Amino acid sequence: LPGTNFDPYVTLTVRRTSPDRYFNGVVVVTIASSHFASFYKSLVGSPDYTTDLLKDDGTVLAQFPAPEPAGQPLRPDPLIAKALAAGGENRIARGTPFDNSGRIVAIGRVADYPLFVAVERSKASMATEWLRPIAGAAAIGVAALVAMITLTRIALRRARRETLARA
Repeated sequence: LPGTNFDPYVTLTVRRTSPDRYFNGVVVVTIASSHFASFYKSLVGSPDYTTDLLKDDGTVLAQFPAPEPAGQPLRPDPLIAKALAAGGENRIARGTPFDNSGRIVAIGRVADYPLFVAVERSKASMATEWLRPIAGAAAIGVAALVAMITLTRIALRRARRETLARA
């Protein structure tokens, strides 16, 4: 249809079985991928995180942040693919906290569904978040160290002068 905008969506189906084990219907739920993106954004609210909803075969159903440009096929990060191939439900890391390539991925299964959620974050952003609160304490510590060194030097000079005056 001309002029329409189609949003990708995720469809989940579950078989319903009666207590006597007979087929009792199917429950179908369809959710727009944009709903997942807004949900992830409300959870993490930081550009330092990326979040993917994946099928157990590695197909990406939704990503946050959304790929640019919109409509581009969703692809898992190679580190997420590696974590999923390792059996899912684990953590994998690469790189160091001091470069932009260092990342950590945590992946977990969504209940009993063939779905996984992967959250990825850069090690550099973790190091920055860790260093920010201790920067004030470090500044106070450095100032105290400089003061102690200065006072020690003053005390040593006075002691030398006193020793020379007695001699």
